[in-house]
Amino acid sequence: MTNNPLQAELSRCRTVTPEELEIDTMCRAAWAEQRRRFLGLPGDDPEKE
Repeated sequence: MTNNPLQAELSRCRTVTPEELEIDTMCRAAWAEQRRRFLGLPGDDPEKE
């Protein structure tokens, strides 16, 4: 188990089926956030940076 909520959500997303992924907005949001962090892009909330 991880203390990082994003990593926990990404782990959950790896277990869902492709059909579930089409409607799972939480997984899409988690992947978008992971991509943003990886690429070093600014977030929507500058106070979090």
